[in-house]
Amino acid sequence: MVSDWNIANAALSHLCANKKMNFANAALSHLCANKKMNFANAALSHLCANKKMNIANAALSHLYANEKMNIANAAFYHPPQAGGRMPEKDFFMYVGKYPIIKKNELAKGIFDFVIHCPEIAQIATPGQFVHISAERFMLRRPISICEIDKKAGTLRLVLEVRGNGTKSISELQTTEHMDIIAPLGNGFTIDVKYENPYVIGGGIGTPPLLELCKNLDNPVAILGFRNKQSVILQNDFEKISNLYICTDEKSEYFHGNAIEQLNELCKNNIPDIIYTCGPAPMLDAAIKFADKHKIPIQVSLEERMACGIGACLVCACKIVKNGKEHYAHVCKDGPVITVDN
Repeated sequence: MVSDWNIANAALSHLCANKKMNFANAALSHLCANKKMNFANAALSHLCANKKMNIANAALSHLYANEKMNIANAAFYHPPQAGGRMPEKDFFMYVGKYPIIKKNELAKGIFDFVIHCPEIAQIATPGQFVHISAERFMLRRPISICEIDKKAGTLRLVLEVRGNGTKSISELQTTEHMDIIAPLGNGFTIDVKYENPYVIGGGIGTPPLLELCKNLDNPVAILGFRNKQSVILQNDFEKISNLYICTDEKSEYFHGNAIEQLNELCKNNIPDIIYTCGPAPMLDAAIKFADKHKIPIQVSLEERMACGIGACLVCACKIVKNGKEHYAHVCKDGPVITVDN
């Protein structure tokens, strides 16, 4: 332990002092690569001694009891700022196994879970996500938060089975617990100065927009799906928004994609802000629409992830801002990106 700690301390001090990487990245690179020590034994002592981090006692007690303390499960940063944005350097998250109190299948391969996690529900904001552990798989799966009930202390999660990992998660039952790290990422920024917000969702990108709509004043929601069989959350959105549904196949809904429906509606009613989440082609078209009409737009990105906290480079995504290209971590800098230029 002593020699391991000295090695870790030297490595961390060197990396942090030279500002070449943040603490999480440094610790992950050294500790995980060498598999010699856990996060609790080394990093906590170092950080607490130097007063660089506040500790969440409840989260620590849980982690120690379950012997799960490691860098990926770090649960003791500062809470997100108002409006769903994370502070520049620090954030707050919990890790634990939480009871599943409700489960439904909304459509073929799309499952709806409600989990009881009061401490997470109190600090979660629209647009953030949870990182779910899938049995027999090393990497967690990121799933957007669909609804937050602070009074009941619950989160609603809607996921689509896309591979063996999400299939494993979808098989969890109400008698079991879901292992999650949450809340993660930057959510949507809600500004009351906008009086005509439009929310545009596509497919499984629809769920994170539900909690957003609950926090907007009289939003217009445009939701696109492949066909009528894949339409989800219609009743939920009808209660809180002016809802328009469109499908690629002919049905009782608008025949076309979400952007075509947007163009149709905007012949007489231009939004003053757009929030969107869905497939990349839809996001690209929405950004072009917003640019054409000089409308601010917030885009929720989807990318494969590994750590979920910005310590690795798996979810790095090239973005253009103010005419310059740079890379952002979807898990930490996003998933919601404000496109201002």
